[in-house]
Amino acid sequence: MAIENGTTVAARLVTRCESDILAKGVEEMITVDQKEIIRREYFLNRKSMREIARELHHGRAVIRKAIYDPGIPVYKRSVPAPKRTIGPFVEVIKQWLQEDKQAPASNGIRPNGSMSGCGRSMGTRVPTGR
Repeated sequence: MAIENGTTVAARLVTRCESDILAKGVEEMITVDQKEIIRREYFLNRKSMREIARELHHGRAVIRKAIYDPGIPVYKRSVPAPKRTIGPFVEVIKQWLQEDKQAPASNGIRPNGSMSGCGRSMGTRVPTGR
């Protein structure tokens, strides 16, 4: 491969292909690592967007988007996912929760004499059959 101005001919061809794809309206996807590199070059090394775009072979729009968007990309559904398993029972569960809110608070002692939440039974001893 011939080297001209510090870049190979293959790198130029790849850059041309990427720019052709971007010109057709397909947005280029960058990873979180690439985004961090772009932000480091811009903020710490004080390079211009144009310089970063030239070095990393991305469009200036992609560089600008990476610089102004500091967060990790988050996937958002346009329509909530259907609840196939619990879907038919959601209304019944909501009704039960409302009834529980209106019910009087218990003192934690069960009808058999054991206490809830202690980890062991506090009630009467069960005979072993000896």
